[in-house]
Amino acid sequence: LNFNPNRYVYSGSKEEKSRLIREDKLPSTTTVIRSDLDARDLYRNAVQTALEDACAEFAYLERVGFVVDDDGGGSGSSVDDLVG
Repeated sequence: LNFNPNRYVYSGSKEEKSRLIREDKLPSTTTVIRSDLDARDLYRNAVQTALEDACAEFAYLERVGFVVDDDGGGSGSSVDDLVG
């Protein structure tokens, strides 16, 4: 892992990079790192929410006694058997 707090690689087009440099609007390294961390937080939150939803659905299905056959019908293995 190479981390340099004073340098990053701009991935936009050459024209866009030139325009940003001329207008002195090229983002700082700190801004780029903060943006990347914010994006990771948003992604982590989405994954965590989906996992919590799946766990809640699983708990509900267990509570109501839902069971599944090998062919996808009712009253066979429990949902826990399918997952584990």
